[in-house]
Amino acid sequence: MEDNLNDIKPYIKKKIINVTLNLPYLGEINGEWVPCEVEKEASWEIYILLISNMSFLKIKYEDDFIKKSASNLRFISTSLNEILNKYGISIYKSKIGKKQLSLGYIIVLIINHVIRPIVEKWYSILLRYEINIEFSNNNFDCTTNKKIINDLNNMIEIFNDLTTILAKAIDIPSVMYHF
Repeated sequence: MEDNLNDIKPYIKKKIINVTLNLPYLGEINGEWVPCEVEKEASWEIYILLISNMSFLKIKYEDDFIKKSASNLRFISTSLNEILNKYGISIYKSKIGKKQLSLGYIIVLIINHVIRPIVEKWYSILLRYEINIEFSNNNFDCTTNKKIINDLNNMIEIFNDLTTILAKAIDIPSVMYHF
């Protein structure tokens, strides 16, 4: 029976997922992704990581989600790196042609062009906010806060798009809210 399955595997139609992500500093990334089984396993881990650690609704000026986003962003970045290390090159290498994306490639782009720039740009401010040192009604910098919120909302939108892509790879309906 096993031999018969191996004989027909090349003829089984593979799922092709069209990926479009608009990333800061890079612009729009387009391509096709045909997830292999290992990428599907990693997709599930990343999907669970994101839906359980991020708010997928826009942050408003008066919300306390900035504080939660600050700590979760570091946790998500570390966890994504651990997933990349766990699955290694099998989820990173492109399959066929330049338009063929891989899960690892997509995640590395998000780490380098979404998470890392926000952390580098806002880390000290987010850290002070997280531990409530600087932000009180008397010395609150509204302009800086609005810029942080804008960057975090852009990141949330990218994570929202990513979870929708991951949901297609693992054949589950997306539970994300698109705004």
